Amino acid sequence: NISAHLRRSSGGGRSSGRKKPMATIKDIANLAGVSHGTVSNVLNKKGNVSVQKINLVENAVRQLGFKPNAQAKQLKQGKTNRVAIIVPKLHIKRYGDLYAGVAFVLNDSDYDLTIYSTDDSGEKETKLVDTICAENPSALIVISASLQRIARYKDSMLFYVERRVSDPDAFFYAF
Repeated sequence: NISAHLRRSSGGGRSSGRKKPMATIKDIANLAGVSHGTVSNVLNKKGNVSVQKINLVENAVRQLGFKPNAQAKQLKQGKTNRVAIIVPKLHIKRYGDLYAGVAFVLNDSDYDLTIYSTDDSGEKETKLVDTICAENPSALIVISASLQRIARYKDSMLFYVERRVSDPDAFFYAF
C-alpha cells in the first residue's frame, strides 16, 4: 500500500517537513469499511448505495481531508472543463467582446476560459491549436489567421468564428 508506506516513511506522524500524502479512494474505503466501488459511487453520486454506507464514506472523507483531484477526473473523462479562444490580436475590441460574452455564458459553470493571441500568424495559430488540443479542451474557438481548417482535430470541439476558413464543412459562426 503506497499511502501506508508514505505515512511510515514520513516519520510515523512526526513532523518531518514533508507534505502529508493526499488521501486516496482506497484509504477512504479502508477507513469506511466499504469497497472501492462504493466509495467511487458515493463520490460521483452514482449507483444504488445505502444511506448507511453513504454516511460511512462521507465521514471517512471528512476524517481524511480527502479532496478530489480535478485533473484525474478530467483525465478519466477524456476531456477537461476548459474552453480556449484563439484570436489574431488581443487589443481589438470585438475580440475582447467575444471573450466577455463567452465568459458570461460560462460564468455559472465549472469551465475555465483562456484566451490566446496569434499576432495574426498562421504558423503560431497552428502551434497553439496543437498545444491546446493536446490538453483535450471541451471547446476551442478560433478566429483564424491562416484561414485554413486544421483537419486533424475533431470538429465537435473546434469552432471557427468571424473569419471563414477554406473548408465548407468546418463549423463556422459569424458575429
